[in-house]
Amino acid sequence: MKKILIILSVTIISCNNSKVKTELGDTTIKKDTVSKKVSQEEVKNEISSQIYLLENDTLLQEVELKNVIENKVSFVITSKNKILKNTDKIEGIALMSRNSDVEFEEDEEGNAIPVTEYIYKKGNCWLALRIDTESNKFLKLKEADCNIFNESNSLNTGAFLMKK
Repeated sequence: MKKILIILSVTIISCNNSKVKTELGDTTIKKDTVSKKVSQEEVKNEISSQIYLLENDTLLQEVELKNVIENKVSFVITSKNKILKNTDKIEGIALMSRNSDVEFEEDEEGNAIPVTEYIYKKGNCWLALRIDTESNKFLKLKEADCNIFNESNSLNTGAFLMKK
């Protein structure tokens, strides 16, 4: 008898929760269309709007990563020469490098830092955004043949940009 009451109670509760009333009146919609299931892995791999900076006497570089989702990143890179007062900017989507070997960058003390590399290509322009995999606090840029950057705003500084 207890089993029948429990089964009956669960059935009634599940039937009552299968519809959700909207604020528009008597219209009902199914509950599963209201909530979107997001896996823990999707949340872990998605990072929104991170900013990395490099600033010295002559150069101010800023990299904004708008979204990092699984194997791609949306970015905006701005490089400003403080002395010449000129600014160059590029934005796009870079894809994670499919290299099977772990990539490393070297810091000022000579320590090897494992990085995840994202590559942007457009025509002859090639950019590499290399983000440290341990803490996401450092980013290094490498660039080739991106004609929008003149020598005074070069992205190939060899220095890490620090997360803001």
